[in-house]
Amino acid sequence: MLLHLATSLQCRYIGTLGMVALAKKRGVIHSVHETLGRIQDAGLWVSESLVNEICRTVGEQ
Repeated sequence: MLLHLATSLQCRYIGTLGMVALAKKRGVIHSVHETLGRIQDAGLWVSESLVNEICRTVGEQ
């Protein structure tokens, strides 16, 4: 619903994984991999291939 509203208002939006990557780039968090692991533990399903891709994007191998 919020995504639909943001789109209809032509607002820029970012998802959960994008926020984690942005937090890493801005120095708010130290590890994307660790943070995504915690998010997965809380119940959000994220494929390991996507986790690996995001980690590569922000310079974590």
